[in-house]
Amino acid sequence: MILHVIVQMEHFFYSMINFYERFLAYCVQLIKYIKMKKIVLMLFLFTGVKIAVSQTAGNQVFSNNSRFYADEKSVARHNQLNKLYVSDSGFIIEAKILKNVKADSYVAVFALNQEAKTVQSCNIQINERTKRFINNLLKIGIKETDIYTDLISQYKVYDFNKINNTYEEYLKGFELSKNVIVKYASVDQIEQLLTIASQDSIFDLIKVDYIINDISKVYDDLFVIAKEVIQKKKQLYLNLTEAKLKSGAQIYAENFSSYYPTELYKSYKAFAQNRYSNNYWRNEKETKELHKFETFYYDPVSYSGFDKIINPVVIEPMVQVALTLQIKYDMVK
Repeated sequence: MILHVIVQMEHFFYSMINFYERFLAYCVQLIKYIKMKKIVLMLFLFTGVKIAVSQTAGNQVFSNNSRFYADEKSVARHNQLNKLYVSDSGFIIEAKILKNVKADSYVAVFALNQEAKTVQSCNIQINERTKRFINNLLKIGIKETDIYTDLISQYKVYDFNKINNTYEEYLKGFELSKNVIVKYASVDQIEQLLTIASQDSIFDLIKVDYIINDISKVYDDLFVIAKEVIQKKKQLYLNLTEAKLKSGAQIYAENFSSYYPTELYKSYKAFAQNRYSNNYWRNEKETKELHKFETFYYDPVSYSGFDKIINPVVIEPMVQVALTLQIKYDMVK
């Protein structure tokens, strides 16, 4: 009799556990659904657009995923569909122009560190590696004035020794970190730089900056094209409506932005995985997942909503420069 009662209680206990499991799973799905509905609703109300966020970028892309890539508000402003702002006294015509600009030069940042028992040993060893790296860069045509060594940090390294049944901390040594910053002219040189760096156990390419020497020249080009687009739109609207305008016009608003390739990489994984549910308190076995290959790809700002794209077809990452210009015209009543 007692055994029967115990069995019944065990069944009841496990049924309650299964009930709470299902209830918890339902709550999780409900929370995800509510969050997704809010996100979709906000995107529909405020943007209505796809927000996108350079092939050489550096290991910086691993941290980019946690902070979102380009300035999302700025990207959204440029990606919104063109609008005509009209009132009973006038209207505002908008032009959005985007240009893909090839960089004039590039700046790569390599990181290296050295650990040793003394500060002096740290300095000697890291300086020897840095000197060999720089000498090899000079051999392939990199100018000495285009190389800079930046001392980042120096700190103590501690470890533990086991003494009887106690682990005691002791000073193991010191670690010194430096960055070597290299300017180069061609995007193809980065592979050669990586090979040279690896010869001195320098494997961390932090980032690659894309440099445009004269960004104001790009602005001037975009402004001229924006002016042409606005003039054409104005004439089309006047022909359609037969409205008459007062002389003169006003620059109502302007937004000039640049989106650099290092801001525009997204992570990507492709795999299918079976899933199963298991009560961890009934089974103490641990599971180990296989490593899933993760890569990154260059995802430029979407062309949607722009009136004109200069150099639209690109096969290498470029700096994307955008100009939005609004002109206000008053109508004769």
